[in-house]
Amino acid sequence: MGWFPVGIYRAKDLRCLRVLTSRWEVNAVAIHPAGRLIAIGTGAYDGGYAFEGELLLHDVELGTTTSLLTAHRAIEALEWRDSETLAAVVAPPTDEDVDWPHIVYESFEVRRQDWARVDRRSVDLKAEPSAPTEAVEHDLSVLKDELVVLSKRSEMAWQPRRQVWAVVPTNHGVLVGLESAIESWDEQGNPLWRRAVDGACTQLLPTATGPVVASLWRAPETEFLTRATAVVALDEDSDAWTPLLEPGHPAVLIARSDGVLLVRNTQHGRSPQQAAVLTATGEQLVHVELSAYDLFNHYFDIRRAPEFLVLVGNDPESWKDKRVAVVRTGLTGRWSVRDLFPLAWANQRHVLGGPGVFLDDATGRAVVHTGIVHDFAGLQRGNAFVVRRRYPDGKLVWHVALDNQVTAIDEFDGRIVVVTNIGELVMIDAESGDILGREERLAIDGHAVVPLSLALEPQGRAWIGTLDGRVIQATLNGS
Repeated sequence: MGWFPVGIYRAKDLRCLRVLTSRWEVNAVAIHPAGRLIAIGTGAYDGGYAFEGELLLHDVELGTTTSLLTAHRAIEALEWRDSETLAAVVAPPTDEDVDWPHIVYESFEVRRQDWARVDRRSVDLKAEPSAPTEAVEHDLSVLKDELVVLSKRSEMAWQPRRQVWAVVPTNHGVLVGLESAIESWDEQGNPLWRRAVDGACTQLLPTATGPVVASLWRAPETEFLTRATAVVALDEDSDAWTPLLEPGHPAVLIARSDGVLLVRNTQHGRSPQQAAVLTATGEQLVHVELSAYDLFNHYFDIRRAPEFLVLVGNDPESWKDKRVAVVRTGLTGRWSVRDLFPLAWANQRHVLGGPGVFLDDATGRAVVHTGIVHDFAGLQRGNAFVVRRRYPDGKLVWHVALDNQVTAIDEFDGRIVVVTNIGELVMIDAESGDILGREERLAIDGHAVVPLSLALEPQGRAWIGTLDGRVIQATLNGS
């Protein structure tokens, strides 16, 4: 179970029969000659050491999915040579002795007399003969052409639609930040306008002065580390925008409740970096030096905070001993970065940060934030969390343990709502930490969806953006 989807459709009319999810991104799909079984190869480089993934086998008749490998390996390509032979191209287990970018892969031919009876964790690649091979080139244009042909055959129009990274309620309905577009919908889900963007709209931030500020993550056909962010101010009533800043590097926006923005450089490194502070009209106020933005433990997206809250560490090992800090001006007008409290609320815990909300209620000022406790064996049960920390000293008020990582969080009327990367929705009392309600698996028309973004309105209506490019409008109940 994971957050990378695989859709299975009926050939004659493209009706969706089933949606599966994988822990790792999907690289290859191969349908068995008899049509009943589907081999699915998943995996990716973890950015630091291992190439991880799995070989899944889905039985269309039974609706079951079996993970076949005895150890995690990244599967790059699959092909059924005949009814008994599955050929696979597999990445090396780790990056040790890898000659970047000339990675040597392994080619396998795994034979089984009856693949429908292959047991879970029964394929040991170490026991299978292999041969070195070159990297596999994934040509997405071929897939696109096939989808267009299938759609025309069914008298349908195929159009790519992908991740909803951000949603913001408006006076008319909702603004939607997508991979490749920004859209405005009314409350009934009817489109008001759509503007194509170069890359993805990864953030939409309302401001006190009226406009919504958008972060556009541009994705040229080059090495991903060269991608850069553009910051623009949107007109809610039309597709017009005003450019505010192009910092020349990838960045995330951190917003204060008054609409002033901190633009933080997200390039991975080991040296301090400059972050720009600017108004919602694009006026640059100052540059502030922050510690390096490390690979995994980085963005601390705290909604409606009156001050800039960031995660900092000690360079060159900024991932260690991560702390919550505030970026602010003093009485003299000088900007400074001041540590508030450790991100980990208990000793001997390595915690990775996540999104959150700032509260000022009857219990006092607080930050409710999410994250995971890092474990070298992967995410363990109960190691994802939602916590309330007193502001500004960080004292733990309550802790809710979860099994899956939170993708988005918001608050309304004293209720915290979080969604996770397998589709859970959990409602929590903001003062006590009691769980008020839980939806185990969000679904549209019976098919599970992966929520990426969330925004709540005061009357309890929720907008939830999904991995497959849709937006759920829901009314939240609960005591």
